[in-house]
Amino acid sequence: MTSIYIDDKKYQIQNSDNLLHACLSLGFNIPYFCWHPVLGSIGSCRQCAVKEYIYVNDEKISRIVMSCMTPIKQGLLISVNDDEVKSFRSSIIEMLMTNHPHDCPICEEGGNCHLQDMTVISGHNIRKYRFNKRTFISQYLGDFITHNMNRCITCYRCVRYYKDYAGGKDFDVYGISNKIYFGRLKDGPLESEFSGNLIEICPTGVFTDKISTNHYSRKWDMQYSPSVCHSCSIGCNIIIGERYGKISRIENRYNSEINNYFICDLGRFGYDYINSSNRIVYPKLYNKDNFIKLDLNNSINKLIEIIKKSNHIIGIGSSRSSIENNFALYNLVGKKNFYNDNIDKENSCIKLMTDVLQDNNFYTPSLIEIENYDTILILGEDVTQTASRMALSIRQAINKNISNTTKNTKNEKHLFITSINNTKLDDIAEYKYFSSPEEQACFGFAIDNLINDIDYKIQFSSVNEFDKIDSISKILLSSNKVLIVSGSSLLNVSIIQSAINIYLSLKKKKLNQQLGIALIPRAVNSIGLNLLSNLSLDLALKRLISSEIDTAIILENDLYRCFQKQTADFALSKIKNLVVLDHYITNTSNKANIIFPCSSFSETTGTVLNYEGRSQRFFSAHNPNFCNDNYIIDSWRLLHKIQKRLDKSSTNWNNLDDVINCLVLQFPKLLGVKFAAPSSSFKKIGQKIARSPHRYSGRTAIFSNYNIHEKSQPQDKDSMFTFSMEGSNNLNESSSHIPFVWYPGINSVHAWIKFNLFTKKSKTNISNSFLKKTSKNYILSFNYIPELKKNNSTFCIVPYYLLFGSDEMTYKSIFIKKNTFEFVMIINQLYENKLNLIEGKKISFICSKEKFIFTIHFSSSIKKGLAALPLGMPGIPLSLSGKTINNIRAII
Repeated sequence: MTSIYIDDKKYQIQNSDNLLHACLSLGFNIPYFCWHPVLGSIGSCRQCAVKEYIYVNDEKISRIVMSCMTPIKQGLLISVNDDEVKSFRSSIIEMLMTNHPHDCPICEEGGNCHLQDMTVISGHNIRKYRFNKRTFISQYLGDFITHNMNRCITCYRCVRYYKDYAGGKDFDVYGISNKIYFGRLKDGPLESEFSGNLIEICPTGVFTDKISTNHYSRKWDMQYSPSVCHSCSIGCNIIIGERYGKISRIENRYNSEINNYFICDLGRFGYDYINSSNRIVYPKLYNKDNFIKLDLNNSINKLIEIIKKSNHIIGIGSSRSSIENNFALYNLVGKKNFYNDNIDKENSCIKLMTDVLQDNNFYTPSLIEIENYDTILILGEDVTQTASRMALSIRQAINKNISNTTKNTKNEKHLFITSINNTKLDDIAEYKYFSSPEEQACFGFAIDNLINDIDYKIQFSSVNEFDKIDSISKILLSSNKVLIVSGSSLLNVSIIQSAINIYLSLKKKKLNQQLGIALIPRAVNSIGLNLLSNLSLDLALKRLISSEIDTAIILENDLYRCFQKQTADFALSKIKNLVVLDHYITNTSNKANIIFPCSSFSETTGTVLNYEGRSQRFFSAHNPNFCNDNYIIDSWRLLHKIQKRLDKSSTNWNNLDDVINCLVLQFPKLLGVKFAAPSSSFKKIGQKIARSPHRYSGRTAIFSNYNIHEKSQPQDKDSMFTFSMEGSNNLNESSSHIPFVWYPGINSVHAWIKFNLFTKKSKTNISNSFLKKTSKNYILSFNYIPELKKNNSTFCIVPYYLLFGSDEMTYKSIFIKKNTFEFVMIINQLYENKLNLIEGKKISFICSKEKFIFTIHFSSSIKKGLAALPLGMPGIPLSLSGKTINNIRAII
């Protein structure tokens, strides 16, 4: 602890980066712009001035210093409220505002603006500047971000974040003197997968959310909910803002162990499919070549009638749906009839991942912990595309300097990558190995054998590769903190097995290393679903094709994403009754006899398990049926209604707590789900927590076009929140469930900084509940060598992934579709002349009796004999992985 004196009062300070940090944590409202908890400060804005007092020959001398650049030292004597320093801060903000436009009423950051907050704190409220303002021409930065350089106050936060922290190459600062410009060399979409964070990093309205413009509302006019991003398996914490029944905005929600202050662009901009007019909003019954509308009760009666007449029923779960929804379907159809949504290859990978998460021999670090590893080996995973936020943490790990706390500590960082083709982390990687999934697995097994001093028999294409494997194994052995990263994206379980081998071999050496392993599944709840059932989708398909099944109930799943059209068509034609529960029309729902509209993740409350096995609760932002003629229902409620009608003795599920109690009773290993959030009875100061700010306006008029009579607000039985501003709004206390962030005097998202510092709360997580581990050793070393495929004149299909478009749902957003490239097939550069193909032109080929058309792209990195396709995108099923093609032809 360090003692300092502020305005003649003594304070004890601990672990503060600088004087500004310390003062903010003590509750002082010192204005600032260039400082950020993650980025640090450069002292450019001169706004955080304080007066420091020192004694020279017993004479007290004062000087104005910038608190963000002043270190904490014992006995430091300062004044925050001295008249001279307050006048200095006021004059600085007045200078910064001389060229700022008077456009707060039309600026989308109005009411959510750090510049507004700091201007008020500084006391500047009258503009004296009467001359022409400096103006810039703003740039087109893509379809996600609006650029308005006239609002810039030159704090340099944007370029420090984008270029130095996120590793972006296409954004910089240009100019001289007071004509400074932050942007690109020319107009064009920002290339970084983390560009959306500029919106929150910027303290003004230079960068605003272009997608939010389509459903724009002021901050105080939205209803909020703490939620979890459903775009990948990381589970970043987000805040959803809703108005008029539409999602208006998604913002980062601070979590000290996962996403911290930043999320990726997919999580920020990929939500608009929820607002689509193509939503399923009422039950449909297929009748005489048409779908007819039903009400909820009639559709339930129809389904119960079908079930009673069926001899064999199966259910297919969904890794993009909550564990409660999947559990309800599991209960309805039974253990032996419930299948997950993974094809065999992927199922093997995820089953192995769940075993790792349950085994005490393994440690899976959080994203923030990943930033502290010094050596990272990535096997077969393009992390930037499949788990983007983890890639940002890996970049910080390599860029950080390790403090020399001991003589043996080395100031070295190492990143090694194996992949199909180039990745966005290649610029910081020490070594990259591009090859087939099978050879990447061999690469991993070779490292493991050399760690154990075992000769490896596989011949690599060059001596240099074996020498590098030897070097990597030695670095892994000598490093203090080693992280192994792999995943299911290449649909090859051998790669994950090699990663596990390396981890176990290093652990056996007992070198006092800190070891971590991060295995990345495909979807937000892949781990949770696999724990309910490891029966794969291929097994379900076999039962469908055998004509054994009368009725299949499919939960939030599109079989055509996994299987080729002819295969899925044939399987679905073999069953009498196909029942689909989904919130969006898919190829599978178009084949259904009955379709039920279920709520999306923004309209329901539930739990998912991320790549760590961390249980995280997400909460509904609004009731989709309020003042609408919708029949949207939570999947677990619908399935339980059906089960209750069929079996009156079954336990009543009145709210989500009842579902969870039954879940953990049947699956004790999922006990963490129960503690992912407080129960629905939780209250704060005797009240539930309000979802809307106290300034929320116009509630009685929002739906007056439907009915001039005000309806009572819907009641939320599943959570501790209310659907209004009525309830506890006291968010200044320590709380891990914050629907919106606000701090007295600070209305912008930068209130996270003040909130976290003032409450001295390093953990503001939605959950710290993890999958229950056991003492059982699920995994032993894998001792076999995978068989290598020989490519002659054929091409073997391998997957590649894109941040936008590769996941199942966000591709349905019109904004994502506009920013998704053409479907491209990537092959080695040497084939350009050999096959007489032209870069960027269309080609065709036949695979499994189906014709495919792609744009051709050549790469010097991809191995000969491989054809990389964007598997999982519409019309490009995952089952193509590993299949061969030999008739690539140019389309003239």
